[in-house]
Amino acid sequence: MRHRRGHKLEEYAEYLYERCPGLSTVNKIHADLRYIKGIISGKRINHDLPCTEGAGKLCQIWGDLTLWNEFLWLVDAQLLEVTPGVLGVVCLHGEVSAPVYDNILRRHACMLLHWLVKEHRCVKVLELEGTVIPRSHHLFCDALRVSSGLRRLKLRRYYFEDTVSKAIVGAIGSLAMLEELDISKLNLSMDAVIDLASLLTDMKSLRSFSFCDISLVESTAQIFFESLG
Repeated sequence: MRHRRGHKLEEYAEYLYERCPGLSTVNKIHADLRYIKGIISGKRINHDLPCTEGAGKLCQIWGDLTLWNEFLWLVDAQLLEVTPGVLGVVCLHGEVSAPVYDNILRRHACMLLHWLVKEHRCVKVLELEGTVIPRSHHLFCDALRVSSGLRRLKLRRYYFEDTVSKAIVGAIGSLAMLEELDISKLNLSMDAVIDLASLLTDMKSLRSFSFCDISLVESTAQIFFESLG
């Protein structure tokens, strides 16, 4: 039986409400996703369009990169072709100047990023710098846990509370298909560092790991490298 148009978005709003404490109400999440328009084109994202990548075929989203970026720029990110035939969300490295009331739009952009990572297996690269995660680490962690295609993850310039850093590391460990992990200029708790060392040995698909400018006390660094064996 076919669902009515928009039913999937209603289910998704309920899903985010349950998984991401403090994000907003179900009705507000649903309304934002359904009605907020791009600031240039005045168009909305069509959430009824699925990922269509497969058998040498590009996803339909390739035709809407400009529209998606009308939203993502508010969190200093853009959706683009990072290598031939491969899509990724990467940092703009720019200053985002917007009125305070646009915090609603930034939250919406974070939800769209979650949608991309969850619903689009064609999005294989995620590179963020100091953005998105501070707005809702629950949203970011869940995006990693339900990722359908991420192969490369790069995180830079984040300063987490201990519980948040542990949650982030745990979510990274759930990326079964991750091939490249690059983290730098992060502060991680001792528990998070120990967890990271443990999960690195279990991530069978991982073939490249970069770890630099991390705030660690000497004893924690020793534990990390000893855990790597």
